Amino acid sequence: MPSKYTKGFDVYSRRLRQVFNGAQSKARRLCRRDVTREHLLWSLLQQEDGGAARILTKLGADRCAMSSSLESGFSVVENDPWGFAPLMSPRAKKVIRTAVNQARLAKLQRVGTEHLLAGLLDADEGRSVDLLHAHRVTRERVLEEIRLSGLRHRAEQPRVRRTRSRSTGGTCERASDE
Repeated sequence: MPSKYTKGFDVYSRRLRQVFNGAQSKARRLCRRDVTREHLLWSLLQQEDGGAARILTKLGADRCAMSSSLESGFSVVENDPWGFAPLMSPRAKKVIRTAVNQARLAKLQRVGTEHLLAGLLDADEGRSVDLLHAHRVTRERVLEEIRLSGLRHRAEQPRVRRTRSRSTGGTCERASDE
């Protein structure tokens, strides 16, 4: 699924790459030529752990009900005239761009599933955003949870003190109790 949005695929977390692959597989099984926002959300909901799963659980969203609702709305095309892997739709690309920008704003090196969730909620309309809103999942609440989880993550990291080694002239990093 390489495109200019997945170039540098290593910026995406392992779980987010699994979401992309799951969405593409779902679209392929439905004989669709495009991966839509709904495919991305469906695949995101299949993840048992990760940032988005934790946020959805914390916000009280029923992931099973949302997944079932999406499933019932998917239709299968009778034959697959394309014969190749589905590509990201323009709206799905916009969601991915938004997720990447969200991670960059937070000065993170990896884009996680929580950023994709925020990207999905950035849309003005559509079945995926309507479904998330019906389960009281809003962009503001997701961004707040991302911010809070980032603060907790930073607080759990040991502080590192860099010192210059007199013998080698290099730097040495040591955990600090400060």
